Amino acid sequence: MAAGKELLKHCKYIFIGSRYGLSEGMLAEIQIALEEGITELAQEKDGLVEVYGGQQA
Repeated sequence: MAAGKELLKHCKYIFIGSRYGLSEGMLAEIQIALEEGITELAQEKDGLVEVYGGQQA
């Protein structure tokens, strides 16, 4: 998990898929994204949308 967290810090975007729920690991990655200012993306019916702290932009 530590290697994945370090890798995430170098990403510009994180894609969040919640069809099957969010695991503890996924929630930890989302938290890192928030702390690092990484843009969160989620899929909607019309395509991808940008998300801020779990809230749709």
